[in-house]
Amino acid sequence: VLRETIRALLDATTELVMVINKEGRIVALNQIAADRFEKTPEEALGLNVFDLFEPEVAERRKPYGEQVVRTGKSVRFRDERRQRLFDTNLHPIFDDQGRVIHLAVYARDVTDQRTVERKLIESEGRFRQLSGAAFEGVVIHDEGVLLEANDQFFDMFGFTREELAGKNALAVTMTPESTRVAMERIASGETRPYDAVG
Repeated sequence: VLRETIRALLDATTELVMVINKEGRIVALNQIAADRFEKTPEEALGLNVFDLFEPEVAERRKPYGEQVVRTGKSVRFRDERRQRLFDTNLHPIFDDQGRVIHLAVYARDVTDQRTVERKLIESEGRFRQLSGAAFEGVVIHDEGVLLEANDQFFDMFGFTREELAGKNALAVTMTPESTRVAMERIASGETRPYDAVG
């Protein structure tokens, strides 16, 4: 029953989870880890994890495990394997005398997250270039709450970024009637231009 409970706990996460000994032999792993190595969990048990990596990946990752064994402290790092980016955490497991005997390994594939982050940075850069060149005030908001605006917007209304950060920019820069109309248009999903009074 204990073995089945441990297996259920390991497989409950969406992260790759393994326990290895100091030499890198796999003591326990979840299905996601086994799938990464193209093995069943039973086939992977007892194998040296570094033999399952490409030589350059094994060479890059070994020093992190050695550091955990040497210092008894957790280590976190990011690296690539087969065009996928992994955020990996290594944690020491101690025996009764306080010596590191195993390492718990948690690795998360963050490739898609990195792609989204890069696209966001690129779009923020484009927004800054476009809005900086505009003579009009340009604002991006979420149901009125200010997310981003160009300098012209703040100059037009006499506010600083700090004063409006996280606040309903529409309510403080437009008349009550224009604010009501704007909020109705936002709620209805209307995207056509309209006049507002500030």
